[in-house]
Amino acid sequence: MTAAAPEQQENPLAEGLALRRTPDPCALVVFGASGDLTHKKIMPALYALAVRRLLPPRFAIVGVARTDGDDDSFRQDMASAVKQHARDPFRQETWDELAQQLHWVTTDFADTGGENKLHDLLDRLDTEEQLGGNSVFYLAVPPPAFPTIVEALGKRRDERGW
Repeated sequence: MTAAAPEQQENPLAEGLALRRTPDPCALVVFGASGDLTHKKIMPALYALAVRRLLPPRFAIVGVARTDGDDDSFRQDMASAVKQHARDPFRQETWDELAQQLHWVTTDFADTGGENKLHDLLDRLDTEEQLGGNSVFYLAVPPPAFPTIVEALGKRRDERGW
């Protein structure tokens, strides 16, 4: 049996983007969202994914920090970060679509019940955006804060937990 010429062999990548799997709906929760890592790396990377249409169609980004704020101030802050640090040119239309998915929670997980605000928001977003209960947690905080956050996240909130 002879091998087919290279141009005759099936190339699974030849179909290009058609093979790319659409990511599952989810909420990305970023602890320490008021810090440099979020401004300089995380948000510019998420913006790059938005430019390339690689984010799930049902997606939420939840910033969590002790810093006072709300959804609008978080969106304005992240727009500035993207304009300053993103590699892709800023496109207002792309940003407007992504900004709709940004939400803010001011809380300190060291406080008793600090996780309740986050839990309530994730429940609401899960219902409104049909996220299927999927959450990804990114800890952009100093390592000494990890145990407190992980312990609070480890508390089972309902039959599924987090």
